[in-house]
Amino acid sequence: MAELLAVLLLQLTLLANRRRVLDSGDRSNSDHSFVPPKTHRCQLFCSTRLFDSAELSFLPDTTIMLTDPKPFPPHEQPYAFVYWTHNLERIDVKMPEIQSAHQGRAKIPNPYADGHFAALGFAYNHLLDKDYFPAKLSNISDPNKAEAALFWLKDLHKAMLTPVVNRAIATEQEDQNIVLMHHLGKYRTVDVPLSTRMAPHPELIKPILHQWLRDVAGVHDRLGAKARKVYGLKPQEAKELSDTAQMTKMLFSVVQPLSYANNRFGRLLENILRLQWRLPWKDLSKNDYEKFVQQLGEYEIQQLPNIISAAQKKS
Repeated sequence: MAELLAVLLLQLTLLANRRRVLDSGDRSNSDHSFVPPKTHRCQLFCSTRLFDSAELSFLPDTTIMLTDPKPFPPHEQPYAFVYWTHNLERIDVKMPEIQSAHQGRAKIPNPYADGHFAALGFAYNHLLDKDYFPAKLSNISDPNKAEAALFWLKDLHKAMLTPVVNRAIATEQEDQNIVLMHHLGKYRTVDVPLSTRMAPHPELIKPILHQWLRDVAGVHDRLGAKARKVYGLKPQEAKELSDTAQMTKMLFSVVQPLSYANNRFGRLLENILRLQWRLPWKDLSKNDYEKFVQQLGEYEIQQLPNIISAAQKKS
């Protein structure tokens, strides 16, 4: 009996802490500038993103999820994702570095792993279950409103890449692919080649992203609330949400809208959307990537011309 009371008391404490943290992280005001989370490594997944993991280590996962309904996968899945999303692009990130970056054991954490955990922490605190993510369909009817609604996209980009740029600056790394800090969260301004053609002209990036946001917000408007209910989605509706998240990954790879790391960013954004819609975390492996490259080639040939044509009519 005493043990049960202790668990119930801890749950009440966790709920109070969670409300305090969420209230302090509310982004309903007009200042949408990015503030990196102070504790994004040890306190990331499930309730451990918001509370000291030592407090939760003896509680079963089901109890943790009762105190925090936001879905986050077991550590092993994001660990594997961070490993593959970088190594497939020949960025050497080792599994022990990923684990130590998340657990806070590294004096100088791997910046690529650190950035991904910072972005996931940002999504957990500031995006999941917020009414502005991905957007309210009624609030993005014109280009100016759609652009304003994309503040979170730019903040997420900053979160993911700030550790990478900081490390490059600290070590005076000379890498033409490392952008300056003030380029983070900004749109691409130069031409970029794809496998069969050039990416859309920089002037078309805004109308393309605005239409993407309307498409995603439209699906979310219809199905987002149902996705948060147990057994709320029909199989075809779940597939529509999954396809929308995958389309996002495809679009960021062929449009290259942001200043840097669009492929990795698109893969991460796909999983963040899946978390928002209570879909399983999407794993990544070499075989998955090879299949994706084939699909991406088809998307580039079949869909990108239509995307460009629609954007030209609006620009």
